[in-house]
Amino acid sequence: MRTLITLVALLATLVICESKYQLVVQVANRGDLPLLRKFMSQNDFDTERISMTHTVDDETFNHFANSVNGPSKSLEQLSRYINVDLAPYDPKSNNNDQQEQERLQSQLLQLPFVTAAYLKSLPEDPTIVEDFSHIHDANQTPLFVEKQGYLNGPGGFNVKAIHALPGGKGENVKVIDVERGWTFEHEDLKESEGKVVYGTPASYDEFHHGTAVTGIISANDNDFGVTGIAPKSKILGSCYTNEKAFPNVPLSILAAAKAVDPGDVMLIEIQAPGPEGKVIAMEYWPDNFHALKVATESGVIVFEAAGNGDANFDSPAYNRGGPGFPADWKNPFNRSLADSGAILVGAGSSGNSTKRLYFSNYGSAVDVHGWGQNVASIGYGDLYRGEGTRERSKYYTNSFSGTSSATPCVSGCIAALQSWVKTGAVSGKKLLTPADVRSLLRRTGRAQEDPEKRIGNRPDLEQLINALKSK
Repeated sequence: MRTLITLVALLATLVICESKYQLVVQVANRGDLPLLRKFMSQNDFDTERISMTHTVDDETFNHFANSVNGPSKSLEQLSRYINVDLAPYDPKSNNNDQQEQERLQSQLLQLPFVTAAYLKSLPEDPTIVEDFSHIHDANQTPLFVEKQGYLNGPGGFNVKAIHALPGGKGENVKVIDVERGWTFEHEDLKESEGKVVYGTPASYDEFHHGTAVTGIISANDNDFGVTGIAPKSKILGSCYTNEKAFPNVPLSILAAAKAVDPGDVMLIEIQAPGPEGKVIAMEYWPDNFHALKVATESGVIVFEAAGNGDANFDSPAYNRGGPGFPADWKNPFNRSLADSGAILVGAGSSGNSTKRLYFSNYGSAVDVHGWGQNVASIGYGDLYRGEGTRERSKYYTNSFSGTSSATPCVSGCIAALQSWVKTGAVSGKKLLTPADVRSLLRRTGRAQEDPEKRIGNRPDLEQLINALKSK
């Protein structure tokens, strides 16, 4: 049997430091990698700048093939992906990065073994910038639970209902966040066993986003700071950048799915500009879609930020693939055509209102919404910074926002619910599947106000518990 080193040949991702895009290349057959290498070396491309990273190695392929009783269609496609990264150009060079990408794209599309070559927007955090003007410094961290309105009912998620039940604080579940960086050494995460399982986290200033996400879910239940929705869950991170800062979203998703078990929870805290120039959910791009499909097929419950672009996922713009997309691509926002199995999360108002916030993406594929504003958590430091302003392990915020905050709100609810289910509390149900969770979230919860731009219901844990007990 050929090694996967020679089989992994479907996807090539070209990242150049000054460009806003990646070039993704689809090859017809798994054995076409040598042809790709030969083309690069013979056609005026600087091969010394090119490095190739496989999306799926033998171990990863076998892991998922075994978990789903043989390789699925998405896994088979992922097993043929390779990322081709280019080191930055010399600043003195007159070459233009995007022009170089477009030149390569044009040439690749003429090759008989290339079936697709498309430009893919670089990923970013799905957050909304707030005014960090109310900073309080002190020696002893106060308790900020009163600022966490999302823990309560009816405007929040009625978290007390699940915390009162055995396993209801998340102790039986792992949660993994896919993005750029975290402060796992934060004082309010000490009991969460946080660690990075893949990739190289980004710079110091970019840690706050992931830190705030993890705090909403897993901040410890103690006498200071904030309390997570699933405060006893184990929290992990999978970073989509490597030591060269090249993004590899599909590989970070696979690494995340490999690090957890069926029934555990994954968050995709990334967005990128789509075909209308609006930031959208990551599953629009075929390589990301297949990675998400592999994750959900393995039993992982994946929550994906819908994005902050005020985009209508039911727009005809999403019925067409981008230039150079594979011929068999289908619109993932029309689930009758393609379904990754992920749960799309929109952003609603804080407090009692369940209206869509102006920036949240919307449409029939958006399953559920969480608070998209005024969310208290760890990180950033606009609420509290401890003693001094560089102790990020004591930073707190009360203004985390966007689908960035909405997604962990919902994810935390399901982490706590799943942990309770794992105790055997639900007759005939040992584990909630991704399909179970999507169905539960769509048929329970507080209805969205003004639902013509759909972001779905707001979860209510008491309703979720009762729905499971009534089975």
